[in-house]
Amino acid sequence: MGLAVDDGGPTPGPALARWLDRLAARRAVLYPACLAAMAVIGFLDWLTGDEILLFIFQIAPVAVLAWGGGLYAGLAGSAMAAGTVLVSYVVLAGQFRTIHGWHAAVTLVSTSAVAWGVARARADRDRIAALLEAERRLAREDPLTLLATARAFHERLVLELERMRRHGRPLSLLYLDLDDFKRVNDERGHLAGDQLLARVGRLIAGAVRKVDLCARLGGDEFAVLMPETGAADAMHVAERIRDGMLRSFREGGASVGMSAGLGTFETVPVDAQVPLNRADELMYEAKRSGKDRIVARVFA
Repeated sequence: MGLAVDDGGPTPGPALARWLDRLAARRAVLYPACLAAMAVIGFLDWLTGDEILLFIFQIAPVAVLAWGGGLYAGLAGSAMAAGTVLVSYVVLAGQFRTIHGWHAAVTLVSTSAVAWGVARARADRDRIAALLEAERRLAREDPLTLLATARAFHERLVLELERMRRHGRPLSLLYLDLDDFKRVNDERGHLAGDQLLARVGRLIAGAVRKVDLCARLGGDEFAVLMPETGAADAMHVAERIRDGMLRSFREGGASVGMSAGLGTFETVPVDAQVPLNRADELMYEAKRSGKDRIVARVFA
């Protein structure tokens, strides 16, 4: 998730940050490259003599060190940059003079300030990125079951319908609801109910294929999207989920079952809400028929 707006032209800032990130990931290149840059700047400063002072350019490798290695790496680079400046001027003059110490001190203070600022900027960027990622995951991943949220499910369903229009392959949608789940909350408490929902999430995720998308749509309602899947294969997946749940519930002593509606669509629905409504209707038909069953239908 990015914050920058792409206007079609180059974006030097993000490009530079990406380059620095790639360099930071290769510490074996980062440290020698920065140290070599400091040495080159010191040598050029020595070549140009006292009239042209180049020690200010030591800021660049120190900043790269701070970005890639953190504050302590940047401060260590500042100390090395100051040492390089001091040595180059002392060698140039053939003796130590107070002005040489002053240049080294200016280098140390300025590069240390830059190292602190750059390291702080990197830390702030990483913190903001982590917060944005956490928000993105909350919007797309149910924290209790670790399945997709209703929003993420709907977005994927829209994409799969577009793919269905292009390729003409069927799409199946399983909509399931836990039978008598309220009894678990009433008799054992909401913590037990949450634990049961988490277990259901794991069971569903473990029973489907990699191409399928599982979601918790709300409460004790779940859905499985099966792209490019006909009625027979979809029923096989649905029965595997139901059998896994029944076995797990019996072992755990939970008196709940699963009612599900399975819709297979051979023609493209007019919008994403249609398959959800059809599968939901089939699920309620399963409940009216006695619960703990799967009602399937093909929509041609």
